[in-house]
Amino acid sequence: MKISLFFLLLNFIILIIDKFSNLQFSYLYFVVLLGMLLAFFMELFIRLCAHNRLKSENTDTASPTKKSYFWLLLSPGFYYSSYFKSKINSTYKIKELRTALVKNINHYNLTFSAGFFTLLSVIDFLGHDKLGIISFKVFVLGFCSIRNTSRCIEIIYAFVNDVFDNNQISTTLNKFDRAKLALNSYMENIFNFASLYYAIEISNRSFPSLLSSIGRSTISNIGTAKELTFIAIYAQIITSLVLVVLSLTIYISREK
Repeated sequence: MKISLFFLLLNFIILIIDKFSNLQFSYLYFVVLLGMLLAFFMELFIRLCAHNRLKSENTDTASPTKKSYFWLLLSPGFYYSSYFKSKINSTYKIKELRTALVKNINHYNLTFSAGFFTLLSVIDFLGHDKLGIISFKVFVLGFCSIRNTSRCIEIIYAFVNDVFDNNQISTTLNKFDRAKLALNSYMENIFNFASLYYAIEISNRSFPSLLSSIGRSTISNIGTAKELTFIAIYAQIITSLVLVVLSLTIYISREK
């Protein structure tokens, strides 16, 4: 399972590089790599802010449990979330603190994704010269490839595990809290893929990209696509199905 996911991510990155190789701008490889590295940093920064928001002196008393570094490459968001959750190991209100951390991470992810797409829309409205817009979109593409892959894996793993594993309850989240988290992640997913669709093609604009993302998240307008866009569409559809069909349906049917 891990190996297949790793090669899927690797093929995704190769497609990005191959897509822009005919532009003959050697620095574009550096630009896309820079975008990818920034995504790793932002995944850490979001979770660090969520953890620091916890007002308790009991959050750092334990040595954090380290997951395999494979998860850091596959889904840095999942790796960092697990890291900061494991730091909360106090006997005093451990479930309450973990609940607060989960809500904070969910809130910050949605806020960042909405803010990032808004920033892209402003830059798109202002316009660029041809070389400038190519460099900018390559940077955004590198960033979104890592960010979206990370979030899709983290969302699918977290919600599927939560739905089917009722024996290990580590938070005080009720079904309404979980439904709200799922809805927030659903909205975040729309903004994340709107940013990616905007960056995939040089001619794409921000607002039509948002409409495409909304249509694909509701599976009402999948459309046709090639290569990289095809992979992105199915990643968005699978994540949306997990959030809407699986998570929300089961959460609503629960007693608590």
